[in-house]
Amino acid sequence: MNKKILKKLQVLKIEKRVPSVFFDKPQFFRKCLEELKLRKIIEYVPGNRKNSWYYRLLDENRLDTYIETFNIVPENMDKVQAAEFTGDAHNADDNRYPSVPVRVFSEQITFTIDSMPLDGFTVTKNGGALYLPFNEQTALPISGPHLFCFVENQRVFWEVEKVVPDTGCVFFMSGSFSSVLAQNIADTFSSGKFLFLGDYDPAGLIFYLRLKKFFPGIQFYIPDNIEELFLKFGNKSDLTRQSDFFSSILSSEEKDVVFLRNLFEKTGRTLHQEALLINI
Repeated sequence: MNKKILKKLQVLKIEKRVPSVFFDKPQFFRKCLEELKLRKIIEYVPGNRKNSWYYRLLDENRLDTYIETFNIVPENMDKVQAAEFTGDAHNADDNRYPSVPVRVFSEQITFTIDSMPLDGFTVTKNGGALYLPFNEQTALPISGPHLFCFVENQRVFWEVEKVVPDTGCVFFMSGSFSSVLAQNIADTFSSGKFLFLGDYDPAGLIFYLRLKKFFPGIQFYIPDNIEELFLKFGNKSDLTRQSDFFSSILSSEEKDVVFLRNLFEKTGRTLHQEALLINI
C-alpha cells in the first residue's frame, strides 16, 4: 500500500472523520477510497457547511484488517516494485539493472559481459557508446593509470575528448543517478583518476558532492579560463532559480565547491557546461 494512503488512513482511524480534501489527490487515492466504501469501512457524507464533504469511519476493526492485508511493501524495492506498491517509481533506486552509457578512449580499458570481452575502444572510435550494466556478475572494467570522467549532460558526453583530451573513459551520469549504480562502478576500480564535468551551478555542485561519497578522490573539472567563460557566457537567472540548493553547499569546505561558490558571488552568474565546447 502507498505510504501516503497508509498515513492518511491512520489519521482517519484516530479522528473517525476527515474532510474529503484531506485526500488531496483524489485521482491517486480514488481506487482505495472506492474499495473502502464498497466494503462499508467508510462512507462519504456531507458536512455542516455548504459544499463540505467528509469521509467517516464506519468500522475500525475492518479498517485494521484492510491495512494489515494490503500493507505489504517489500524492502529494497526496485523501480517496478516502487511503482506497484507506492505509485511512485522515484521512491527506489533501480538496483536490478544499474546501467550507464560509456565511451572508451584507451585500448587498455576493456569490459566483459558474461565473460565475453567488449571492444569499447572500437565502438567509441566509430562514433558509438556502450550501454553497460554494472554489477559483479556482468561487467568489469580493467582499470589502471587512466583518467575516468563522469559527465552530467549529453552534449559534453559525446564531445568530452574536445574538453579533456587525455580522457581514458567517460560515463554519462545524468540526473538523479542510482546510488546502487555509483557504488557498483566504484567497486570495480582499483586505481585511476576521477574527474566530474557538470554544470557550474548549485545543482551541479550537489551532484558533484554526491559523487564524491562514492569516489572520494574525484575533482570538479575547472579550466584555467573559467572566470572568462562565466563573464562571457554565464547565466544570470540560475542563482535565483536554484536558491533552494544553496543551503546544501554553504557548509561544504571542499575546495572546488568553495572556489565555485565564490565565483558565483563574484560574477553573479552560473555557467552551463556546454560552454566548455565554445571556441574562444
